[in-house]
Amino acid sequence: MASKQGTGEHVAVVCPECGRRSDDRSRIPIPSLFHWRRTVPAGIAFLASISFAIWLASTPRTGTIGSGSAVAMLIDPPFTREQLESIAATNSSSAKNLLIEAVLNAIGSANDRAPGERHLDIGLVDGQGTRARSASIGWPSPWAWEWEYRQYDDAAARSGFRPGMTNPVLRPLGNGEFPRNLEDLPPRPRWALNATSLVHQPPPEETGGAYVTRGVDFKLIVPFAAAIILGWLLVWLAVCLINRFRKNANPIHGRAAKLAAATIAVIAVLMTGILAGEETDQFTFGPFGRGSSEQHGRPPGKVYWTRRDYARPGLTVRDLEMLEHSAGADQIVAEKFLEALDRIPESPMRSQRPAYLSVAADTESMYLTGRHRTFNEKFFAFSTSEMQFFRRGDLGPMDLLALPRGISLHYRFGYLSIYFSSGNPDALTRRITIHVMSVGMIILAMWLLWLLARWSCSGVHVAIVHHRRRTRRCAGCGYILAA
Repeated sequence: MASKQGTGEHVAVVCPECGRRSDDRSRIPIPSLFHWRRTVPAGIAFLASISFAIWLASTPRTGTIGSGSAVAMLIDPPFTREQLESIAATNSSSAKNLLIEAVLNAIGSANDRAPGERHLDIGLVDGQGTRARSASIGWPSPWAWEWEYRQYDDAAARSGFRPGMTNPVLRPLGNGEFPRNLEDLPPRPRWALNATSLVHQPPPEETGGAYVTRGVDFKLIVPFAAAIILGWLLVWLAVCLINRFRKNANPIHGRAAKLAAATIAVIAVLMTGILAGEETDQFTFGPFGRGSSEQHGRPPGKVYWTRRDYARPGLTVRDLEMLEHSAGADQIVAEKFLEALDRIPESPMRSQRPAYLSVAADTESMYLTGRHRTFNEKFFAFSTSEMQFFRRGDLGPMDLLALPRGISLHYRFGYLSIYFSSGNPDALTRRITIHVMSVGMIILAMWLLWLLARWSCSGVHVAIVHHRRRTRRCAGCGYILAA
């Protein structure tokens, strides 16, 4: 501001360069997209991202991968052979097929990213064992969880519960250790820090005899925070688009709008985490659990495994899905199951206790060649794989198979897999696997770095503005004002 001669009063001066008044104390907007207050933080974050990407790819490691076998699961609610015989002998016109529904729920969607059908393999298992209940909450990866284990004489029917008791004479359990006997439990601390998790471990006397562990995994909160940041950016982008099309109205801006956008993002991610929460109650097999397996073939040739004490009923998962809502379909499936069970030799020990139906869904194809490349094992973020498939020998001629031509996505257990297939069995199928939690950590780190650089640039800008005002310059552009 200039002062009147002889009066000591100051009058506002308008800058002839940018038109800003000298007494204007409002926030100075960033004049252009490529102003240093924008480019410096973005450049620092970009250079850090490139450096981190180079570090990730600095120590690649290549290995081989195999298909393995699908895990045999107990049908829950449990079905005995007598129940299957009752279903097969009943002519029902109901379209509600409880047996088919239970089988589909048990096998889930595991091993469904391979060419060919998924064929059922069934057997009878001993009911003695443990029920394992798990519950989790959080998205995109669960960050709070609870595990509960209970020992039963008949875990399938949940009868004959054997409560656990703490035995102070035994050696306390260490981090990550699991007790050998759920009825005679070693002592353990009520609260423990296990790697990146804060764990609550109440004694069985407070849980009704169950072995319970609860915890919060701090590293899995990282993708949760990254999802909030991404959600905030998307909401703020929507606000900017609204401002662009609201030409005749006051624009939405300021800290209140940004706070509202952040609040919407937090609520959306929290609600998604609650809705994405999972709870399971599974039966852990007893002495005659999944049965032993038999290997066919030797590497580097075609290799696959079959289960002893199991038989194939000649049904696929697709068959069950087509029959699920058909009248009387349970009777057809029960008849095929009984025919398969008749081909399994009876075990004298197994007949001493109730035996329950167990099922596995084996993919028709196995890996013939599989190469897996991991980039930087110290911080796993992504990997690439190349594979070729062949048909299992117990399901037909051992010909080469391929996924349908195109790109397909598959998300499971926090890993996003992208498949690229030419549809040619003689060509390799390529896959890129991305660890969502690691990507979330990278996004969060780059955002914090950008935010710190932006705050630093804002601090420098504030210092420049104060200096300009003290030296009688325009606060907006630095033009020297008249004294």
